[in-house]
Amino acid sequence: ISNKGAFGAFYRVWGDGKQMVKDDIFDYFGFAGLTADQLKAKGYIVWTPPLPAGAFIGEGDTFTYLNLLDNGLLGYQDKTIGGWAGDGVTKRQGTAGLGNAPVARVQTPEPNFTPAAQHDFATRMKWSVTTKYAEANHEPRVTIRGNAQLFARAGETVRLQATASDPDKNTVAVKWWQWEAVGTYPDQVTFSHPTALATSVQIPADATAGQTIHLVLEATDNGTPALTRYARVVVTVTR
Repeated sequence: ISNKGAFGAFYRVWGDGKQMVKDDIFDYFGFAGLTADQLKAKGYIVWTPPLPAGAFIGEGDTFTYLNLLDNGLLGYQDKTIGGWAGDGVTKRQGTAGLGNAPVARVQTPEPNFTPAAQHDFATRMKWSVTTKYAEANHEPRVTIRGNAQLFARAGETVRLQATASDPDKNTVAVKWWQWEAVGTYPDQVTFSHPTALATSVQIPADATAGQTIHLVLEATDNGTPALTRYARVVVTVTR
């Protein structure tokens, strides 16, 4: 991202050697290769663990914005179903403090959307400094064939089919996965063909009426940088 034109040069990443305000004891993002203890020894308030050089710096406004992007996850329609910023209902324990005392946190089993979101951002900046459409990458298109809101009984087999294409004629790789954190069925399901456009899932015998299972088809092209889009099917268990 940092090398995508004049605007990209202003973007902050870990280890970039920059500091927004001189001697700000909360801004230690510019350092590379220092441990938390070494940063504390320099007088910094280490409120989040240091990351490797080049790593993404996420702030509150970033994640407020990410679910507004039309990437196919539909997070902007309902905060409970999740998007690139995660979901709005998964419970977490602990709060990040401003002191140096450690704060206990419970990790949530969220997918790692950071690479896809960062590639998307880098590409948008490339668009802003590229005059010809063919000289930039563009996101693939993925669509569910049929209804994306399905109803099925426990033990029933649900058949899924989708289409995927790319405006730049790039190769598109697809994979199905279950977003467990946003569904209410508490266990995993198995895809018959997880890397094909057509697959099937058997609703587990212990699923109960009213529970939901979120099935996501992820499509990624082989452009530079690789771009990812999604389609989601929500299965509601019936009696």
